Amino acid sequence: MPDTRQLVDIRRFGPTKDGDCTASLERAFADPDVYVWIPPDLRCSALDVPLLSHATVVIDGVIEMTAGAPARAVMFTNADPRQGNSHIALVGNGSIDGAKARQASDAEHELVRFSNCSSIAIHLARAGGNRFSRTVRERSGAAIHLLGGRNHSISIDFLVDYGREGVWLFDVSDSVVRDTNTRGGDESWSGVQVGGPTSARNRIARVATHLAGASGIGCDSKESLVVDCSSRANAYFHGFNFGHAGQPADDTAGLRLLSDSAGTEGSASADFNGFSIVNGSRRVSLIDCVAERAFRDGFNTSAGADESTLFRCTASGSGRYGVNAYGATVVARNCTFHSNAGGSVSPSGNGHVLVE
Repeated sequence: MPDTRQLVDIRRFGPTKDGDCTASLERAFADPDVYVWIPPDLRCSALDVPLLSHATVVIDGVIEMTAGAPARAVMFTNADPRQGNSHIALVGNGSIDGAKARQASDAEHELVRFSNCSSIAIHLARAGGNRFSRTVRERSGAAIHLLGGRNHSISIDFLVDYGREGVWLFDVSDSVVRDTNTRGGDESWSGVQVGGPTSARNRIARVATHLAGASGIGCDSKESLVVDCSSRANAYFHGFNFGHAGQPADDTAGLRLLSDSAGTEGSASADFNGFSIVNGSRRVSLIDCVAERAFRDGFNTSAGADESTLFRCTASGSGRYGVNAYGATVVARNCTFHSNAGGSVSPSGNGHVLVE
């Protein structure tokens, strides 16, 4: 059946009270014949808006989190987090904003949190301003947080000052994060994280992260692809990380990736690398990837991350080795390593770098 819904201004569903459009949004979702529209001239606020299956919000203006929101507040959730919903869309040329300056300093907020859903689409021009306390740390959260499900698509032109993680797809499959630029703030961790115990066949494409507080991009997903991405000046950990405890990135590939200045806050023996393949992630392939000025190693493989291969990769300016293997074996084929403080490759012993 063709989609016959019309784009309707949210103000048709009642006036906003002190700029809050939560009630108007809920009334609009009760009408099956409309796409809800936040027009370019409207700036409003919302809190804990539950979205039903097939709900679409076209955001060309700005939606902010209500000021003084509860400590664990979320702007948009799905109506049935236990069973899940499907085909929810937040799209447009506008933005969603956590109004960080108007929230309590100990709050841990999220802009979007969808659980057990399928076919989520979030395509926006801008998002950010998400409060996530640097001291409380009671929850794991993100500006855009999808837990479970499949067939999701995320792209945000500019995701800035995003709180803990920028985009976090946990235990999802067959999903993509693409065409997204992130810039961390003083409370921010990783720009993009995709992974989980059953996560598989995901893609991260054309994502650029800058000033992440933790790893720039993390892929802890099997049979996945990270392509045409960059991580610049992340403070802690790695530019790119493949594998996490209990979440190996088996049979995943990275293609045309750049890590520049990974681990800017590194000190002493901090294990902050341009690329890290860890936690038993097997058969990871990195192709045409570049590590520049990593705090420790340009490329690191450890903790049983065997059968990994570097093809035509380059590491320069590393604080130690161009490529390191510890408790793992890695093949470096047609690679270039130069101007690394400790040399091109780590000595054999607890691990092996096979140069071809």
